[in-house]
Amino acid sequence: MIKIYIENLDKSLFKEAHKRLYEIFYFYFDIADIEMEDENEELYQRLFPAFLYRTNKEKCMKAVAELREYLQDKSYTYSLDPLHQQVLWRVLTYVAEVDQDNEIFFPKQKNEQLDNDDDERFCLSDLDDVHFYLEWCFEDLDFQSIPAFLSHYKADPLNFNFHFDIDLDEYIDFMPEKLQKEYFKIKDETEMIKSLMKDLIIVEKKNGTMYSDIRAGINLDYVLIADCSLPIEEGDRIIRVLPNGLEENYIVLDRGYTEKAFGTPAHYRVKVSRSSVLETKQWTVIHNHNHGGDFANFSINSTDNSTNTNVIIKNDLEVFDHLKQSIQSLVIEEAEKSRLLKETDELKNTVGTKNFKSRYEKFISSAANHITVISPFLPILNKFLS
Repeated sequence: MIKIYIENLDKSLFKEAHKRLYEIFYFYFDIADIEMEDENEELYQRLFPAFLYRTNKEKCMKAVAELREYLQDKSYTYSLDPLHQQVLWRVLTYVAEVDQDNEIFFPKQKNEQLDNDDDERFCLSDLDDVHFYLEWCFEDLDFQSIPAFLSHYKADPLNFNFHFDIDLDEYIDFMPEKLQKEYFKIKDETEMIKSLMKDLIIVEKKNGTMYSDIRAGINLDYVLIADCSLPIEEGDRIIRVLPNGLEENYIVLDRGYTEKAFGTPAHYRVKVSRSSVLETKQWTVIHNHNHGGDFANFSINSTDNSTNTNVIIKNDLEVFDHLKQSIQSLVIEEAEKSRLLKETDELKNTVGTKNFKSRYEKFISSAANHITVISPFLPILNKFLS
């Protein structure tokens, strides 16, 4: 049996679906002649990319035999690899096409996908529609788009996996030999550059826009960055958060964009200068005069001429709004996101009270896995501790 991607599908329907899949498979090959490969050459060729069948006929025959065994085996449920998926898809679509007049297998054929979704119950009549199998027997249809994926990879190999959740190594069989060699050459060069990028950084623009969780390689006077889509400009700030929570700050002197050349992917080789904490706060902190506030007087890079002047981003408590916006942007489970947002509100509500320290420690512990996102706010939050 093979996996059907419907949660809690009725067991009787699951078994019936496999019974029909098995019958469809045998109908395609004509069970009496399935071992007579030469007489069914065209049937086999139709299932595979032409170059693969020509260069590795043995592998193609093996994939067909394995799929046959999977459909026949009632003891285990198998997940199909890309080549098996290709075979099953083409068998289903071919049989559906020739069955339009006879309606032996698919009397309920449609020109559109089933209306059901994971949360709705399926019934026996759904198995009469070829789209049931085309929609639910495949985790994805990536095997149909390998030329397009390969084109994207060649154009931007360093950032390919940021945009596409696919491992092209699993689809080597879908690439002609020449493209395989080209793919592995680019991959080797890309992996070499990636091996130099072991740091996670934050890029902060002068207008306050921040880009976090960026893979980079920090050196003495330059930073390697793979993501060429980043709008890096001279004067931007690069932040590396150390394991102890402290920050290293760098000012961009030259973005150093490097074009793709000799197989090496395009990338940034950013010329930077280390900056002190005072230098970086000089352009990120905004002075806000808040008369009659509850906080102690302090100021940075300015003269405090008021009776109660607070130096916080925009205004005293607005830092929590920015923090919540950053948490909202995290790609995490909704339950965890809700918990972090709730703890942020609780932290805000205890500012100026003796409970702030304990709430702060709880928040830092909860958000430890997302330190690169919350670290820009830590200097401001730390001020509330005093």
